[in-house]
Amino acid sequence: MKNTFTGFLGICALGASLLLTGCYYDKNEYLYGVQECPPTDVSYKSQVEPIISQSCAVTGCHGDDQGPLFTSLEAVQNNSTKIQTEVLNGTMPPIGTLPEEDIKLINCWINQGAKDN
Repeated sequence: MKNTFTGFLGICALGASLLLTGCYYDKNEYLYGVQECPPTDVSYKSQVEPIISQSCAVTGCHGDDQGPLFTSLEAVQNNSTKIQTEVLNGTMPPIGTLPEEDIKLINCWINQGAKDN
């Protein structure tokens, strides 16, 4: 009985240590690295909108039948946190990945307040 109890305590201790150390990489800089943004604001109209139009707001995705639609600035702004998460973790776009420079521009634009510029 004592060995069973000791074994149970050992398993609990191991589980607790794994649980407590499993959240170490919960910060973006650990997950995705530090991304330097340009000293001037990233422009939605000239830099981000072309990426969204060519890679997201297309037929079969967020351009016609996959919600949410990214055919307006307001829609992109309203979904900016989700866009940032999906682009940074590589789940969007579903076919291939965006070039690193495009990912950086989207990330910086959102971090700068997702401005209408």
